[in-house]
Amino acid sequence: MFKLHVHSMFKLIKEDEEDDLQNGLALFSTSSDPSTFDEASKMKVWREAMKQEIESIESNNTWELTDLPVG
Repeated sequence: MFKLHVHSMFKLIKEDEEDDLQNGLALFSTSSDPSTFDEASKMKVWREAMKQEIESIESNNTWELTDLPVG
């Protein structure tokens, strides 16, 4: 039944609305990816991915830790 409703809805979308369609498809995602840092930090696989990303950034010298400006 869900497939029928989704199919009917997308059948009405015109070709020139392709960008809107792609954005709208995210609403139907069944991905279990976390949507916040707090969610990600509770999962070992995401903590490891974040660790690897930071290591990559540091090894490429693409960033520098600085103090926040006042205000």
